[in-house]
Parts: sequence; C-alpha cells; structure tokens
Amino acid sequence: MLSSTWRLSETTQQRVNEALAEVGLAACIGATPVLPLGSRPMEIWRWLRDTLVDAGEGVRFLALDDIPLEALDKTPGRCLQGRCVLTQKRTGLTRELAGQGLRLLAQQALWRA
Repeated sequence: MLSSTWRLSETTQQRVNEALAEVGLAACIGATPVLPLGSRPMEIWRWLRDTLVDAGEGVRFLALDDIPLEALDKTPGRCLQGRCVLTQKRTGLTRELAGQGLRLLAQQALWRA
C-alpha cells in the first residue's frame, strides 16, 4: 500500500511500482485515501482495517513515505512500528530502500486488526 503523496498521481505510483519490480516485488496493492484532518498513520491503519484484514487473517505490509511515519504513529497497537520505509523527496524509492523493505517484510510477524 502506498501512503505518501506519491499516491496522488498515476505517474508517481507507476514509478514506485517500477522500482519495486526491479527488486522482484509485486506492485502496490493500493493507496490510502486522504482523510479530512487525518494523520497518515491513521489513514494507513483505517485502510488496513477496512481493506485487508478479513475474518482475523493477518497481513504483512510496508508503508513507503518521505515523512517519519513511525514517529507519528498513534494508531491502535502502533501498527506501523517496523513496517515503514522512509524515502527521500528528491530520490524516492531507491534500490537500497527497496532492499530495506524486503528485509522488513522478511522479519515481520503478521499484523491483525
């Protein structure tokens, strides 16, 4: 799922998906909506709760953003801890950051709402 402002443009979403493909990852399966007065961590939590988690099944995920989401995470259960890749505004998702994302996914326990 893509949570950064990159989610607002098809062109930037495509760039993210191309970078993911370069390291063998599937394309993003979605993007969070922009909620009125919502913080990005809450947008992510709500998207996960409403979209992915069904009948108690767990998921593994990454949040890609150019702001430090983990530091802002006040969601129930602090769902973003250990699940964020911090990108840079100028360079976006690099091979190094995609590799970091792969390592995070490999280490994650399943998240459940």
